[in-house]
Amino acid sequence: MEAQAVLESAGLSGNEVKVYYILLNLGSALAGEITKKSGVNRTNVYDALNRLIERGLVSFVIKANRKYFEAAPPQRIIKYLEEKEEDIQSKKKLVEDILPNLEKRRKLSKESQEATIYSGRRGLKSVAEEVFKTKKEMLVFGAEGKFVKLF
Repeated sequence: MEAQAVLESAGLSGNEVKVYYILLNLGSALAGEITKKSGVNRTNVYDALNRLIERGLVSFVIKANRKYFEAAPPQRIIKYLEEKEEDIQSKKKLVEDILPNLEKRRKLSKESQEATIYSGRRGLKSVAEEVFKTKKEMLVFGAEGKFVKLF
């Protein structure tokens, strides 16, 4: 996979990747220089810089009343991903804590429910999981030929 695609899959936007690459090459640069080198308009460069600063991937220093931006070492990307992973784990724990309450609500509403509609590949996966989990007879209807197209 190409480096830009890898960084985008890690959560950076295309503009953020361009700005980060330019700063890696230049070492230190003004926003105007980044704009010229990247071909990205100035507003989007500043937006990308601010998001990169929030993620700890870019820093800045002020020299002679001008703001120079610098890329953090590439190893910082790993630290950013670890922080992101910790945040996801924290959110997952919170959801796990309220899961019994959510399941209870679902059971209450499901008693009166007679039909559920799923669509697409994820919907089909949900139906299959539900059938295997409940081990009860279920009637399933679908459009002919669509099943094959999804897989």
